[in-house]
Formats: sequence, structure tokens, C-alpha cells
Amino acid sequence: MLLREYPGLVNWPRPGGAFEGSEPLQFDDSKVIVLEVFPVVNQFVTFTGRDIERPNSHPDTYDLQMEDEEIATQLAFWLQQLIGKTLDEFANFPLDQ
Repeated sequence: MLLREYPGLVNWPRPGGAFEGSEPLQFDDSKVIVLEVFPVVNQFVTFTGRDIERPNSHPDTYDLQMEDEEIATQLAFWLQQLIGKTLDEFANFPLDQ
């Protein structure tokens, strides 16, 4: 099973936070590089990412919501192993290894 298909995943993250008016929102997971993963709060894994086509832009903040804090903590650990990889590569991470 791939991470994207995991039943404990409440929602797949989309960028949030402040955006510059001239920058369109980017939702292509294959173009977002994971930059930093923050400590889990409740059932949320918060991380930053940047569109590889806009290398000088400010990083966007993402919240990945899981069913509970224990699952979120495990997911944050996996995500930390993939810093520098794309969000799409994270989504396609095989959970049954």
C-alpha cells in the first residue's frame, strides 16, 4: 500500500499560509520539494515545501492530517527521511516494506 492510499490519512496537504499576490497557488505534488518537517502537534504533520520551478520563492507550509497523533508521529519520521524529495515521492512511499 502507498502512503497516499493509507486509510489513516484524513486529508492530503495543500499549501497554506501567506502568498504573494503575483504567485499562483501550485498544487502539482511532483514539483514540490519537501524542505523541513516540524514536530507533530495533535494529529498534524506540518512541513514546508517549495515549487522547484520557483526556486527563489518563499516556502509554502503544508499540514498533513492523520487519524491520531501516534500515526502522525510515524508519518513525520518517514517524511524526514525524504527531505529534498518531492511531495509526490512521499505520496508514493510504500508502507508495506
